[in-house]
Amino acid sequence: MNRLRHYSAAIGLVSGIVALGLPWMTFELSSGVTGAISWGDVSAGSVSLSVAAAAAWALTLLVSPRWRRVLGVSVAVMASVSIVLALGSLGESADIVLSRAESEAGVIGAFSLADVTWAWS
Repeated sequence: MNRLRHYSAAIGLVSGIVALGLPWMTFELSSGVTGAISWGDVSAGSVSLSVAAAAAWALTLLVSPRWRRVLGVSVAVMASVSIVLALGSLGESADIVLSRAESEAGVIGAFSLADVTWAWS
């Protein structure tokens, strides 16, 4: 059972690292400017907490059973808050896309969301 816990955590860690670099959303402006937005752009707080949770999980491999319980609780809390932050940021995805599109075009405030075509990857 203990081995299964470590395997599932390792699979989650690897899939999180892979998802970190993949584009989550792509956009195109009416002027032809295109771009992609990754998970780190959507929710930097979620990424930070995910990395901290992964580090705490790795630390559980090195400490005594009493500290494993403490670290296990902290991993669960950090992972839960990371999920909440990611879901909250997904609710604001239109604003994130508009901000990134303006940044890519080099013109701030000249576009509305109607000028931006965007889709989830």
